[in-house]
Amino acid sequence: HWCTPRLIAGLIPFQYIFLSRFGQALVTWYKGAWPAGAPCIHTILSWLLFPLMWIAFRIVEFLFKIQRGQWGSYAPKLDVVADFYGYAHVLDTTFLNKWREAKLQG
Repeated sequence: HWCTPRLIAGLIPFQYIFLSRFGQALVTWYKGAWPAGAPCIHTILSWLLFPLMWIAFRIVEFLFKIQRGQWGSYAPKLDVVADFYGYAHVLDTTFLNKWREAKLQG
């Protein structure tokens, strides 16, 4: 799972991106949230904005990897959006501190 920092890049509170109306719009344009029969404008926006949202969420994943040390075997298998909306966790820095001090085994 993705370990989510409280502040993205040390600046933006996590909840502003993932737990807000703005964040829901970003996720919707990336993954889609409406069942078949969505208004036409939503379908068009999803098609047009998907490439931009894909890049934006890859940047977010890269920032999370830097902040939380999730490289190599610690890298999550799912993308951040799929993982967060399946299993949301905001963790403390214990994992990162142990990883930096080489105290993890596995």
